[in-house]
Amino acid sequence: MGLVRVDEPISLAVSLSEAKKQCEVADSDTSHDTHITRLINSAVADVERHTRRALVTQVWRMTLSGFPSCGRIILPRPPLQNIEAIEYVDDFGVVQTLPDTVYQVTLDASPGYISPAFGESWPATRPETLEAVSVTYTAGYGDVAAAVPEQFRNVVCELIAFRFMNRGDVDVGIPKHIKWSLDSLKCGASYGYYGVKN
Repeated sequence: MGLVRVDEPISLAVSLSEAKKQCEVADSDTSHDTHITRLINSAVADVERHTRRALVTQVWRMTLSGFPSCGRIILPRPPLQNIEAIEYVDDFGVVQTLPDTVYQVTLDASPGYISPAFGESWPATRPETLEAVSVTYTAGYGDVAAAVPEQFRNVVCELIAFRFMNRGDVDVGIPKHIKWSLDSLKCGASYGYYGVKN
């Protein structure tokens, strides 16, 4: 299984102004802006990686060697917003796009998943093709920071402030309360090929 982000979020999960406030830096003081922006990006990436979620809207592509026999394809990095396309390599080696009438999408689960529609089944794919199936999908809570639940934004802000105040202190570990917050927000399991837990 392969998983890659193909479209980055168009905005940050926490604004520069919010982060500066958390770091107790005045809005008028721009001397730390570059550094704090880097801390925002780093904190958001860490929160997304640890919680196995997508915060601000982004597009992902998952590739598989074939369709699962169990029927369900679980899509990492919830919440799932939309399926953009499902493509596959058929028996003749031709790339086909699967019509959206052939499958159904479950958005409410965390993570979301796709499965064949009633009376349908996944098509055959070319044997021994490493990336015979490609699922492109949109994930995240929304297009702007305000759409991201407050508990995620809070832990991002706490990470930013902690790193801002402890610059250069390589021996200082992340405080336990931040680790607990990250653990409490984690998507239940890490999913790999066809939704198998890692």
